Amino acid sequence: MKKLLIILTSGIVLNLCGSAANAQSFVMAHDTVLITTGGTVLTTFPDSVNNLTGSDLALNWKVIGTDFPADWKDASGFCDPFACYSDLNMWPVVTTKNFSQASGLAPFYLSIDFPLTTSTGCYYTRVLFTNPAIATDTATATFIVCKTAVAVANVANERSVTITPNPAQGMVHIQYDRAAGVKEIAVYDMVGRQVFTQAATGETRTTINLEAMMPGMYFVRLFNSRGDVIVTKQITKQ
Repeated sequence: MKKLLIILTSGIVLNLCGSAANAQSFVMAHDTVLITTGGTVLTTFPDSVNNLTGSDLALNWKVIGTDFPADWKDASGFCDPFACYSDLNMWPVVTTKNFSQASGLAPFYLSIDFPLTTSTGCYYTRVLFTNPAIATDTATATFIVCKTAVAVANVANERSVTITPNPAQGMVHIQYDRAAGVKEIAVYDMVGRQVFTQAATGETRTTINLEAMMPGMYFVRLFNSRGDVIVTKQITKQ
């Protein structure tokens, strides 16, 4: 299995490739996701499961370890391709979650509502995926999140940022508060790869063109002059 490390820091994505292991029916797009964030808005940290069988595959998953502080646990959840879970017994969970996945990539991501948290520092949570039909057919995904302190005065409320139209086919208009200090806009796919970036062209509004992008779900991130993520919004490209 290809080992990948994805680092999201100030809008920069870095992939480090390692050695391969034995083939199996599925793999994670990223074994480890390392995120550094100012932690001021609800943020999603994407990974994905890649079904290699060419047909439907039933998979189970559960959280097997974490050192998230209590306020992070209360504000966190995981989403597989069919459902999202934020119940506290997920840390670690006793009851295994499950889903059926068609061939190819399926999204799986961690979500943290940072405005509900006060703790800062670096913490991890680890998820185990298993194929119930083959006991040795497993994979893990480790999410390492580092939250740094940032000045509250320059934080935009997620509700103050609008993206229209959404879903979109080409031109997209992004509206935001002047006080947010938006300097750059970047778009990421569901496995965390930056697929588009553009400098902000106005103090309250920027238009970007997504016409060349493949249809699917993406995340739009707005950055200030320090490289801090101001807000992350989801958009669908038709």
